[in-house]
Amino acid sequence: MIDLGSPAKGFLWELQWVVAQGADPATAVANVSAIGFLGSRSSAPSTIVGLGGGSDQVNAITNGVAVGGAGAGVSFPDKVICYPTEGLYFLIVGTAGNVAASAVYVVNVGVIQIPNTPEALTWL
Repeated sequence: MIDLGSPAKGFLWELQWVVAQGADPATAVANVSAIGFLGSRSSAPSTIVGLGGGSDQVNAITNGVAVGGAGAGVSFPDKVICYPTEGLYFLIVGTAGNVAASAVYVVNVGVIQIPNTPEALTWL
């Protein structure tokens, strides 16, 4: 699991795009995907409901995003907002041999950070 944190208190993130890469950004990692989630911080970092147990509620925000290669990544088609009380997580999934094919995984997410105020929310 890759934990990208959450916005600072008093701010929101409007998610724009995500790109997932292996050790070599130009090379796709076959049959491996990154799945994004928003949710409360886990009391046990390795637990997410439906993915190994735990009591924290999370929501999937992406289907599997291809890892690496040309054209890897997706734009968020709708307004996806991350609040300061939520964490932004990505799970790297695939068959064990394929996930192990890259020793390093990187997930980059483009966000617009805005104040968590009624005035700023009208911009969305």
